[in-house]
Amino acid sequence: MNKSSLIKTAMVAVVSLCLSAAALAADAAPAKDAKDATPDKAVATVNGKAITQRELDLAVNSYLRSVSSRLGGGHEQKLDGNDKIRKEMLTQMVDREVLYGEIEKHKYEGLDKKVDEELARAKSQYPSEVEFKKALEEDGLDDAMLLKLINRRYSLELYVEKFIVPNAKVTDEEAKKFYDDNPSYFQQEEMIRASHILITTKAEDDAAKKAEAKAKAEDIRAKLVAGGNFEELAKSSSDCPSKEQGGDLGYFGRGRMVKPFEDAAFALKVGELSPVIETEFGYHVIKSTEHKDAEKVPFDKVKDRIVSHLQDTKINETLKNKVEELKKAAKIVLM
Repeated sequence: MNKSSLIKTAMVAVVSLCLSAAALAADAAPAKDAKDATPDKAVATVNGKAITQRELDLAVNSYLRSVSSRLGGGHEQKLDGNDKIRKEMLTQMVDREVLYGEIEKHKYEGLDKKVDEELARAKSQYPSEVEFKKALEEDGLDDAMLLKLINRRYSLELYVEKFIVPNAKVTDEEAKKFYDDNPSYFQQEEMIRASHILITTKAEDDAAKKAEAKAKAEDIRAKLVAGGNFEELAKSSSDCPSKEQGGDLGYFGRGRMVKPFEDAAFALKVGELSPVIETEFGYHVIKSTEHKDAEKVPFDKVKDRIVSHLQDTKINETLKNKVEELKKAAKIVLM
């Protein structure tokens, strides 16, 4: 794994630990819909630095919106006012402030350049400075807040690169042990690759229409048996979007297709054509093009993925331990 991949991994681990998107946003932006009458009132202090009600409200509301979005929207009322979420978010924000207190003790070569480049990139997304300022205002930000947010992001990245990544090395022996101890993770199921030509039918079609569709499928199959080109016939005759790829459906295992199609496809030898098969989608002519037996994936093929996974774990554990260590020496007051 290269250096940039390690940093990306580390950043993901940090987010999962204590730097959710909502918490990051709370570093810079006031909540537009804060419910507390005194939004600047401190709800906690970390080494004398306040976390305000405004910041906590923004973090909670951002989290609730993100959860609602993942659930498809319309869930805000079910989630809002959850004291458990509020407490968990405050804990995350405290952890974040403890970590940033440590990060800010160090100087990072190249930080100013990274911050300037990111600020320029952000501005380049808008047609004018006026539009950029308007977008900031809509998010409750100003230039200083945005600059602080960007600075924290990249100082975190450089801190992780300098102090966390060196403690997340994974040896070949560790990777091989994980491979040997978890054989089920690396079991590759039986897979086939197949192409098909589909003549669609609808549930409301009468017997005559279905018979017409089946006859068309049978005619196409006869042309294939006589030496017709499968890809060309798929492109000219199939009703499936896969016709753009000559009917190719790629690789799939059992349980991915409707049962009649799956049974027919897996019964074929490579290069063999199926009879016309009926499914809920219509009539298919299937051709098997490749087959892979079930097997355990060789270690060499998954080694990089294992190393990446173990590095993720080590980085996350190192960060958690670091935060817990810092918290022991920190002065944390919850209001």
